[in-house]
Amino acid sequence: NALDTLPRIGLSRMYEVREEAGLIFVWMGDKQFDASTDPPIPVPSGNFTNDTSWLVTIPGVSWESMIENSLDPTHAPQLHEGTFFSADAIPMKNFEIESSNTAGLKLTHSGYSTKNKDMNATRTFVAPCLVDVCYEFSNGKKATI
Repeated sequence: NALDTLPRIGLSRMYEVREEAGLIFVWMGDKQFDASTDPPIPVPSGNFTNDTSWLVTIPGVSWESMIENSLDPTHAPQLHEGTFFSADAIPMKNFEIESSNTAGLKLTHSGYSTKNKDMNATRTFVAPCLVDVCYEFSNGKKATI
């Protein structure tokens, strides 16, 4: 067998992939994905097309910190006060937790700076690891993070 003669460093493991809503998901489990028993693939709310601009960021923090910061709309105005953010900070007019259970949570809020005061935001967490943040602006534009 030719694979037996390759150095171990030259081998890679194959993973099952699925396409949902224009995104590629990699199933990195030890067993094959089973749609009847495994959790459904959580699809973000964005409109993902070939025209979508993508940005990949590798932050120097743990994934737990990234999830917590992404879900916390008070993170920037509170923790960055006195730095780049405080001059534009305004109180949020609306903040509502729409749902919260073991499967995840969903919250909505208004803008928190003079630059996004007319914005409506929806932040969704679907266990175990999807964070979907969608900003809707008064001019009709949307941004999904």
